[in-house]
Amino acid sequence: MLVSAGAGSHPAPDPDLSICDVTLPDPVSYDAIEMAVRMMHLNTLLWQARCQPRVSLA
Repeated sequence: MLVSAGAGSHPAPDPDLSICDVTLPDPVSYDAIEMAVRMMHLNTLLWQARCQPRVSLA
């Protein structure tokens, strides 16, 4: 798994920060992290859709 250094310390981490390879001891951890990332992505999409201006067809 690749993790950007400082990703948790700042809402918009510096893209020039180095990337480190992280090994998780438990394979189940990968599934839990993948599910969490999917849920965050889904929540982001839902909030973006909710914030879109509504268009009246009338």
